[in-house]
Amino acid sequence: MDLRSYDIIAFSSSGGICTINSMITAFEECESQGVLDRIVVVHADLGRLEWSGTVDLVKQQAKYFGLDVEIEKAKEDLLEAVVAKHNRQLIAGKDQAAWMGKGNLRWCTPQAKRGPINVLYTRLVEEWRLATGLTRPCRVLEIQGIRAEEGGKSGARAKMKPFQEMVEAKSNKTVRHVDIWFPIFEMTEEECWARVEKLGLVGLTPPSYHLKGYRDGMPRSSCVFCVYADRNMLKLAALHNRELLNDFCAVEAYTGYDFQPGLSLTELRDEIDSGLIEIEQAPAMSASY
Repeated sequence: MDLRSYDIIAFSSSGGICTINSMITAFEECESQGVLDRIVVVHADLGRLEWSGTVDLVKQQAKYFGLDVEIEKAKEDLLEAVVAKHNRQLIAGKDQAAWMGKGNLRWCTPQAKRGPINVLYTRLVEEWRLATGLTRPCRVLEIQGIRAEEGGKSGARAKMKPFQEMVEAKSNKTVRHVDIWFPIFEMTEEECWARVEKLGLVGLTPPSYHLKGYRDGMPRSSCVFCVYADRNMLKLAALHNRELLNDFCAVEAYTGYDFQPGLSLTELRDEIDSGLIEIEQAPAMSASY
């Protein structure tokens, strides 16, 4: 891949094991092609919905590579957005769950992740135009830590392409052209951990990965309560985030809808309070993620 053809190379960082591995691979390639000065690390801050310390971890990972981080945050808290969406649906006479997006898509991605990062791209492109005096569309390469293995062989991620050109949700014809590259698409989870261990970077992995011991906690660095997480993951998250759990339960009560179809966080909280807190081994994301 000719990285020299891009004006901005954006490392999208969540702070997880996939992020740091994608940064390692992409950084080495950027270094070999002499484009380190074009790199920017970007992070969409989910605020209280994210595991505590995530922003600091993202900064520490970037510092390892000698990079700074651009942090963007949605104007509206995601829980507040669910309540607002529910209220709009009531006014429109609709009776449906507000937790998920259209067609059961991830409800958090467009508003809390893609939207704020697109705002950042607008600013970076404007700065690039002023610095270069060029008027052509700015070429942006976004680098993500997506792996085919996540979600299982039949999952949506396994069907994705490791390079996506002119991504419609991020690009436009006159201002910016955004491609996406998944540099570790074929890597397995074990290979990711082996590389981190070899480089002595285990300390730069999320504490939530190690809640019950080494590599024995949450399998992903994401929202504390993810709409695609299974019951065991949600139990583990609930045990370590009681205040946030209460906030989610309050939204369940207000909207009248469970967090996931057939899985109520309120019932989960009651189960925990009753002493039924055993967490099964090796929680995993559902195959639809």
